Amino acid sequence: MESSLNLFNKPQQTVINCSVCSTHPRRYVCPKCQIPYCSLNCYKIHGANCTEAFYKENIDELLKSTKSTEEDKKNMTETLIKIREKDQLEQEELALLDSLEGVDLVDEEDTEDMTPTILQPIPHFSQLISKTPSPFLLFNLLDILYAYAYCMRYLNGDILSDIPVSLTLLYEISAVLSSNQIYESTNQCISSSIENSLKSTISRNSKDFSEAIVKDVVVILKYKEHILASLSDIFSMFGNYLKTGTLTKDRRKPFVTTQKKILFFLSWCNMQPQLTFNNLSMELSLSFLSTT
Repeated sequence: MESSLNLFNKPQQTVINCSVCSTHPRRYVCPKCQIPYCSLNCYKIHGANCTEAFYKENIDELLKSTKSTEEDKKNMTETLIKIREKDQLEQEELALLDSLEGVDLVDEEDTEDMTPTILQPIPHFSQLISKTPSPFLLFNLLDILYAYAYCMRYLNGDILSDIPVSLTLLYEISAVLSSNQIYESTNQCISSSIENSLKSTISRNSKDFSEAIVKDVVVILKYKEHILASLSDIFSMFGNYLKTGTLTKDRRKPFVTTQKKILFFLSWCNMQPQLTFNNLSMELSLSFLSTT
């Protein structure tokens, strides 16, 4: 999935090593304990304790509960079985990724042009606003990332290849960008984004296509650098469009406003801990991918 977007090469930032072997750069983060690790082998080494402790804790809680009904215990058991199956799928996915290590999935000639560059410098959040940020910013970010991932899919990984189409799709799908919508939950946001994408006057893709974008958003949320790169790509696109010189002052205003809004989210995301996005990624996976 990550390679299919041709989007995220490893950013040029401080390298965090694997917490298991302490030798290679981290590539993944355990969703249970947040330990960074680099490969399937390191996941297994760390996971033997992490996963079993998780199962033991939940099973012990189940067995000790005197108030739990038989139905409650049955549901808990089924949930734990599903988690075990998910762990197995994670290991299979990691095995596949490890087998592709070193394989160039993107032509070298295109890599530089297709990899978004993170805006530098990103202004500190306090320079943009003095108020305490809204607790709903995270869900509004999700709306923007969904619209961006949709554009990336529709334009084969390069939103700059057709800026008018990209702009139209962004405004059609992202209610945060087009109408200052405020979302209060993940479900509300993604449901609205999928509904808006199905109403697009340009793409006219299927519901399966719109729902598949959720997987791309989960990929983007894996690392904060991915999010910053995505927002920077949108920021650059608006900048390029404004530089064309074809817009009157009145027509420029909404695009300038949107670009400033993207800069606001860039600054806010830059000050958030990785755990914030890990939790959102996990919630998104459990809420939508487990049922699709």
